[in-house]
Amino acid sequence: MNDNELKCWLLQAEFKASDPLQIGINCTIANATTPLMHAARLGNIEVLKALLARGADPTLMNADSNGALWFACFANSGECVAALIDAGAPLDS
Repeated sequence: MNDNELKCWLLQAEFKASDPLQIGINCTIANATTPLMHAARLGNIEVLKALLARGADPTLMNADSNGALWFACFANSGECVAALIDAGAPLDS
């Protein structure tokens, strides 16, 4: 996924920052949801990997103390779960 495709995805998902690929990679929307959490919830491995490659933090938690790994499990996405574990997402949150 190239930068323009990721930027479009971020903007469509309402992650609005002055530069979504830099400052906004860990920005949040409702309930302190990050782009990585949103991609994990959708089971979108392509976006999830693109976010991780650009520095998205897999350790962040939302307002309910759920992280991207929880969302990947909720989405039943084994690919996203594996990618997040490899990236250092906390296993016990």
